[in-house]
Amino acid sequence: MTYVDGNAIIGALSIATGTDVSLADIVCGACGQRHGVAHAHVYLRCPGTVIRCPVCTAAEIVLVEIDHHIQLTISNVATIDFAPTS
Repeated sequence: MTYVDGNAIIGALSIATGTDVSLADIVCGACGQRHGVAHAHVYLRCPGTVIRCPVCTAAEIVLVEIDHHIQLTISNVATIDFAPTS
């Protein structure tokens, strides 16, 4: 299965969280590595959209949109830093 980078999901995640996530960092709960949302691996042809860690490929976020209702399932995420300083 092929993936695209996290830029494909930034708009939907920003709507779901109510804040711009284009500069947000995720710390993977499985491997502990920090990565920007834009660097995540995004799989679009799943039941929903699956966002995976680019290092260990753990599923971090699943986004499902049905009738303009967005549901996020967040797992294997230690933290999401919406305003990283570095």
